[in-house]
Amino acid sequence: MNRRESPILKPRVMKPQAKNLQKPPPRRRSERRVVNTLKQHYRANGYLVTTELHMGYGRADIVGFLIDAQRCRARLENGQTRAIDRIEHCHLLHHIPDADDGVDPIALGELARYMRRSPSFLKHTLLRFLENAGYVRQVGHNLYLKVNGFIPITRDVVAIEAKVSDWRKGAIQAKRYQVFANRVYLAIQHEYAHRVDLDRLRQHRIGLLCVSDSRVYEPLPADPVIPRDPFRHCIAGEWLWRHRRRDIRKELNRASK
Repeated sequence: MNRRESPILKPRVMKPQAKNLQKPPPRRRSERRVVNTLKQHYRANGYLVTTELHMGYGRADIVGFLIDAQRCRARLENGQTRAIDRIEHCHLLHHIPDADDGVDPIALGELARYMRRSPSFLKHTLLRFLENAGYVRQVGHNLYLKVNGFIPITRDVVAIEAKVSDWRKGAIQAKRYQVFANRVYLAIQHEYAHRVDLDRLRQHRIGLLCVSDSRVYEPLPADPVIPRDPFRHCIAGEWLWRHRRRDIRKELNRASK
């Protein structure tokens, strides 16, 4: 075969690749508008708001925190400025007695049995953090008490799943957030509110928010619930204490005026 005719040596012509000029799907843009309207609504009602918060059971589109100003000031006065960052810390604080209750301290070995962790890991990792952060003190050889108690900083935690029209999928996701939130809502674009089965939501203690471009209204209030996992509820509040301390201080200054 002639070299010039060889397909192997024939120069390749590179076709220019078309740029991806596709716009995002309309539904995604609409969901962003729903989320942005909800954020404005809850901020206007005194909540500190975050989005896409992961608490182990999916990511909630919106989580609103209503802080307790008195409890926040108590935490600051006690020097408990470091946030608890592990669920195991919450478990430990649950088992360790409070120094103000006049009860005997708990031994490291007993904590190890409760936590199913080695005494070495508890002492040198988990308990050391709590001691350094001002939540626990060692009062004897491997004996522990809580200091000043543990003070949660939130009065209300609201978790919201936002959808444009698929209320069934949104309700399933919202139900999961009852693990850590006091109230959960399905939020839907107001044009599709007539599709929602309110009895089904009421049965599962899920509220409904309808969202237009300019306002939010509540056809079905959410029943307050005790979070199914109190330790995840604790970690949700501690997320706020760690990441939004500046906003908390602003709220405290505003409340004191």
